[in-house]
Amino acid sequence: MLSLENIIYQFRLGRLFRKLDKSNRFYDRCIIESSKKKEGKEALQAIIAERSHEDDLIQIEIDLLTTRHLLKVARRLMISVPKLSDESLYWKKDHDFLSSFSLSREGIKYLRKEIREELKERRESTSHWFALLIGLVGATTGLLAIILNNG
Repeated sequence: MLSLENIIYQFRLGRLFRKLDKSNRFYDRCIIESSKKKEGKEALQAIIAERSHEDDLIQIEIDLLTTRHLLKVARRLMISVPKLSDESLYWKKDHDFLSSFSLSREGIKYLRKEIREELKERRESTSHWFALLIGLVGATTGLLAIILNNG
């Protein structure tokens, strides 16, 4: 499924992963510098806590982007989406201070599987009719060749 929408999603996802990598490199440098300066255990723990918080925020962005994309594709294909609830296997609350939900790993796996199955069924149906059409065109061409050669 190579559509403009999918390309945009992949681009945005790649940008978020690059942002995560850049953040990790920055905090790695901060940790190394803090260790070299021997700033103490508290300073190092503060850097690690800040890094963890930054990683969580970027991961939430990734999860929300993926959730929006999969829900949009699923709705377009008329695939049923798991119901949103607090105790769901397919949904997770993003963070205590955010009131948003995103698909859990199980939810992502479920929707991707359903989307792949639906697209496969549509392809098989289309390829069946395409094969019949090609056969019909071939038979018509052969029949015309015989008629025109004898005529």
